[in-house]
Amino acid sequence: MPEPADTPDPREILRQRAQQKLEANARNMAKLQRDKRKLPWLLVILILTIPAGYLWGFRGVLIVLGGTVFTLCSAFYLWWGHAVEYQQKDAALRAELRKLSA
Repeated sequence: MPEPADTPDPREILRQRAQQKLEANARNMAKLQRDKRKLPWLLVILILTIPAGYLWGFRGVLIVLGGTVFTLCSAFYLWWGHAVEYQQKDAALRAELRKLSA
């Protein structure tokens, strides 16, 4: 049977795991901020309006514009959803760490 001094404190183990999750969450938030800077580059799709207008006229231009707006809005929505998720995880992990430290 292990000695009582040899067994790790369960609260300390939980604190370490929460700290590791908090650090992983911070890395994910940093990646997400880098991705946010890439969102405006989706506007490059608008260059396709030139050949679309040449080949299919006004209807082609509208299709490309609609597709660009849809793609940009979808990308922003996905970024925003992940940002909110990571913020919620961060708040929950910090609350758990405060609870374990008390």
